[in-house]
Amino acid sequence: MRRFSRVVFLVLALSAMVGSSAAVALGNGSVLEATSDWGPGTDALTEQVAVHGTWSLRVAERGEIVQTVRFTNDLTDSGADTIARLISGEEVAGLWAIALSGSSPGFCTSDGGGCFIHTPGAVPWAGGSSDLVVEVGDGKLRLDGSLVVEADGTIDSVRSQQFSCPAGVGVERCRLDTALGTAATLSEADFTAADLAPLTVRAGQRLIVSVVISFG
Repeated sequence: MRRFSRVVFLVLALSAMVGSSAAVALGNGSVLEATSDWGPGTDALTEQVAVHGTWSLRVAERGEIVQTVRFTNDLTDSGADTIARLISGEEVAGLWAIALSGSSPGFCTSDGGGCFIHTPGAVPWAGGSSDLVVEVGDGKLRLDGSLVVEADGTIDSVRSQQFSCPAGVGVERCRLDTALGTAATLSEADFTAADLAPLTVRAGQRLIVSVVISFG
């Protein structure tokens, strides 16, 4: 995430030095930019960054992949707000999760709620699993996880989620609070999100999800 950090901190530094405006860049067409008029004859400086989620949903049955869906989605407004709060030091990061929803009753929970893939040790808030692996490399964030489909149904909405807490809580406590899902101070943000054409799944199949969040 070095490239992203360099761009964002340059934006903040330019704004602080010259009193110019800064806005968060969204992959959905909005722009994170800082501009500065350095005087007559000098072009304004502009820095911007887009955030994208590249998704792969694979459906496995008896150990073989029977369906694959690939798509991209963009940073949400709540994701942009979370980035701003984390960079400013107002909040600290908790854990990540992947959320999927669709037909009711739910395809992985009997109460019709969403399905979540959490990191190991987390207590699932609804149907789903706790095998999410989070890795960082080459300036990208990668999320990989899976769950077993409990009932026939369809998936039509996906979200990557970042949890955060006020800075005074501390990182380790925030991660624990995320895992337990009990803290009143815990914030939940849909980081990237997309609606899909319904993807049909059947009970007993395994849904394998990969998300690569890139900056640039």
